[in-house]
Amino acid sequence: MADSVRTVAGVVLLTALGLAPLNYASTRLMPLQTLIALAATGGVAWGVSCLLAHAWALPPVAARVGIALIAISAAAWLGFLPLPEWPSFTRNHYARLVERWPYSVMPRNFSLLIVWAIAAILALVALCDFARGPAWRLAIVAVMLCTGAAVSVLGLLQNATHAQGIFWDSSHRMPGAFFGTFFHHTSAGAYLNTVWPLGFAIALGGIREKHRNPRVRGIIYAALACSSLIAIAHSAHVSRLPQVIALVAFLIFAIWAGLWHALGEIRGLRVALGTIIAALLGAVIVFGATRIRDIRARWDSLEWSGLRGGQPEVAAPPVSQWPRLMRDDLFVPSDHHAYPLGDRGAIYAAAFRAIAARPWLGWGPGGWTAAAAAFSRDPFVRTFFLTVQFTHSDYLQTIVEWGLIGAAGWALLIPGALVSAVARIGFRPSRDYIGAAAVIALGAVLVQSLTDFPLEIPAVQFNAVALAALAWSAPASAATVPLPSIPFS
Repeated sequence: MADSVRTVAGVVLLTALGLAPLNYASTRLMPLQTLIALAATGGVAWGVSCLLAHAWALPPVAARVGIALIAISAAAWLGFLPLPEWPSFTRNHYARLVERWPYSVMPRNFSLLIVWAIAAILALVALCDFARGPAWRLAIVAVMLCTGAAVSVLGLLQNATHAQGIFWDSSHRMPGAFFGTFFHHTSAGAYLNTVWPLGFAIALGGIREKHRNPRVRGIIYAALACSSLIAIAHSAHVSRLPQVIALVAFLIFAIWAGLWHALGEIRGLRVALGTIIAALLGAVIVFGATRIRDIRARWDSLEWSGLRGGQPEVAAPPVSQWPRLMRDDLFVPSDHHAYPLGDRGAIYAAAFRAIAARPWLGWGPGGWTAAAAAFSRDPFVRTFFLTVQFTHSDYLQTIVEWGLIGAAGWALLIPGALVSAVARIGFRPSRDYIGAAAVIALGAVLVQSLTDFPLEIPAVQFNAVALAALAWSAPASAATVPLPSIPFS
């Protein structure tokens, strides 16, 4: 009975991993509720299977301490802390944003985010246990990789057909450049970086096993093709930073894992990989699926001088004048040359003031909007649909909303997994190629999170949860993690 329930839990969690990105990246209410239900069901079912088997396989101590710290912050907000109120302007303006951009304003109310955090932690604990088994470990990676390839194909097709909305739905205008199932390009870029290393891990694992039958070769070629496709999809969204991060991450992974040498162990594999990449790149260019011109234009438009800051501060107009100054796309522009990093500098200044006001327990999950309203008189920060929702630094937003106590818990749980895996794997990624790929993928999204909001997007969050589980379960000894015999025999 315990084994059956455990299998059900694993299948449900794999379903969540596959559905979360494809279902509008889980950024809309029903998709997010679906993800919460699947993650919670999988986590609870795993717990029931442990009870039936009278055996618990918990994550390492550092992860458990992180969960305890998050629980302290959540309990304080659930138990006795009052939720911060929004001023009338913010309340009215947010309602207008939801009405104008319904598919680009995420549901971020307190209750929903608390439940999502609980479900995600349950899923992480369960996935840590599943990831210790070679078959489940490979299944987690395969689902994430195939889903990433599917999102990439969708995004490329949407570009080629000049789609006006996700899944060709043009009923509502999109305020920015979407890609695949992601309403914003930088979130799409971050998502791609969470999956492309995994195909290389599967291929390297297959090469390491020394099997040379057609089935193994097919899996190796398929994994490399998926990773190549996902990497090429970086040419099809109009971000800037994710592409740079992907290039640096690839170079680090290639050197760390000895990728070029490993590919040479199978005769003709290097040539085949080059052919696959050339064919895929040629196809997306011929069918007009890339956005290279747009990417170049965005780089050209970047004002490096404006990132230095230090210019005389321009006084912002009072709130009473904002309705008159508001543009048709519902925000009031501001001059941010006084701040280092420009627009982001203005946001970060408000975040630091909010943290200083409530350092330990923060403003509550979803509390950034209230914190910005309380500590910023900048019309851009208070009116632009993205800055109203996101601090544009996942680290600062986590501290603002969860306080230093809760943020320390999340730091132990997610970045802590990366540190743990690096310490375990060391200079021998061949011990666990999947763990090494998880380190690279998780590192990529954590770097982008310094100045962006990828970890506020539920599908990227859940991928990060899975990557953290893979990292926490990396081997602690010199023993090599075996690959399951079924697909590689």
